[in-house]
Amino acid sequence: MKIRLCLFLAVLCLFTGCANTGNRHVYTPEERAEWESEVGMIGCGFVIPDEKQFETNIIASDVVLVGTVMDEGVSKVEPILGDIVDDGPQTTVTAFQLRVQDVLAGSCDAKEITLKFYWPYQTRPYKGDKLVLFLVEQPVASEFPVEFYTPTSADNDSVFAVNPPDNTIFAFSKKEPLTAYDGQKLSEFQKAIEESLDTFRTAAEYPYIAGKAGLYALTEDSPLYEEYRGYYPEFFEKNP
Repeated sequence: MKIRLCLFLAVLCLFTGCANTGNRHVYTPEERAEWESEVGMIGCGFVIPDEKQFETNIIASDVVLVGTVMDEGVSKVEPILGDIVDDGPQTTVTAFQLRVQDVLAGSCDAKEITLKFYWPYQTRPYKGDKLVLFLVEQPVASEFPVEFYTPTSADNDSVFAVNPPDNTIFAFSKKEPLTAYDGQKLSEFQKAIEESLDTFRTAAEYPYIAGKAGLYALTEDSPLYEEYRGYYPEFFEKNP
């Protein structure tokens, strides 16, 4: 009788998703890495207000996807600017293989991608983690094939875990506008992404995920023009 009961409970947990984390890491707020600046900053160096970080994560991304970390990551020292400057500054880069499960915005046809973390204050994920990532294709030039992806922001603002045992959103960032999504279901988080992207698409009259192309779509007649010109001054000076 006890054996039958144990078997029944095991099957019940399998189908109902009991609080069994398996080998997946459970994140806590204490693991959020410190960011050296008090202001939000996209990887290209533009200052973004905290309350606009979620929105600009989406707009600056080439793709937003859900994926599972497949390995422990491989770290090595690489030039920050890649092959552009031979004697440029270097940093320790950690590369992970990621299995793509779902694409929430943009496009990615690959089943597996290489994800690189460049900055020491970015929280490194664990093998088995399920993540929601706002990503930029590397290299960024459209005439070259995608070699790997990096988080859209240089800190933790564009990386979220689907945290066991409840499989709810956990922000790697410490910023309150992003930790506000903690505890949401993935479907709720996806809806917030879609709503924010729709707001930009409507204002810019641009039907795709934004990235640089979306910024090009902002004209002086757009209600978002002055706002984003303030966030990305160097971009608008080069691309009037």
